[in-house]
Amino acid sequence: MLTITKKSSILNIYTFEHTGKFERKSFDFNDEKFLDKKDKPTTLYNLISKDPKVVKIQETNSNPISLASNTIKLYDRGSKFVLTLDEGLSFTYIFEFEVPKLSVKFKAIGNLSNIRDESFTTNNSYLFKDKIFQIGANKKIMRVTVKDFETQEELKRWDFSVDKEIPFKNTTIIEEHASKSSTKVKELEDNKYFFKIFRKGNSGIAVVQKDKDYHIVVGGSEEINPTSGPFMGGRSMMVGQNNAGTMTTSFNATSSAFDYYKKDKSVRIESLFNENFEHIKGEISQNAFDKLRAHTLPLKYAKAESVFRMNGSIIYGRYFGKDNVYKYFQFSE
Repeated sequence: MLTITKKSSILNIYTFEHTGKFERKSFDFNDEKFLDKKDKPTTLYNLISKDPKVVKIQETNSNPISLASNTIKLYDRGSKFVLTLDEGLSFTYIFEFEVPKLSVKFKAIGNLSNIRDESFTTNNSYLFKDKIFQIGANKKIMRVTVKDFETQEELKRWDFSVDKEIPFKNTTIIEEHASKSSTKVKELEDNKYFFKIFRKGNSGIAVVQKDKDYHIVVGGSEEINPTSGPFMGGRSMMVGQNNAGTMTTSFNATSSAFDYYKKDKSVRIESLFNENFEHIKGEISQNAFDKLRAHTLPLKYAKAESVFRMNGSIIYGRYFGKDNVYKYFQFSE
């Protein structure tokens, strides 16, 4: 269990054995400088209490903007888990935990919170392998950067304004309203409808790799689904421990991502880039979540559904009462 001490910048990790015995280890970050949305000093507790949801990101998933728009994310990386926080405006705060020895590295990666005289009203980030992707925006301008996660070296930067065409999008501006029973997609022509989403102080960027190419989605979510792993009471998060001693969050990241996907309400653009982040022309192909959503839309009364990732595919299961069997279906990228 990961907690934060009230009115402080102290993170605590509790590890529990099946016998009920537990140990606590604390990490004091009170000497670190945390800034809020107005670039004023604050505590880690205050930043997390602003939006106490935490979502787990599985980097092999084609995660929707409604998931990536959350500002507190947890990345499970086997012998590590990485907690990122984008509740301030100028920095992405990163806590990289090693398990099972439970040590932590802290870093703050600046996101350049303005373009010339224009200040951002929203910012967010997304980790993918050895890189961090950051977005900052307001209703007039947007910046997207790619940096080396370890060195913080900036590898690529794109600046856009509302009155200019975005040069590298592979899709039109997509406005999507999805629910469990229907999906409505509208294509928008005017950039102002894309930038309008950033007025709400909400932005997101999601990344997945296909072969060596990057599929990058940029935009904002109109509605952030709260059904995810919580900082309980705004201050703690449950984690589990498997037989190998590796700590993971206690919820299925693929199932959670698909739950967001089914209820995605966003405005976004999608783009393809090569490994040097040069734009590639072409159509965006359907991902496994697209195919799974099309499969489940007609199933209003499906029972005992399950979704998980295995061997590079998304596996979906449900119960067939008439035949008294449970069937699994495989969906590949």
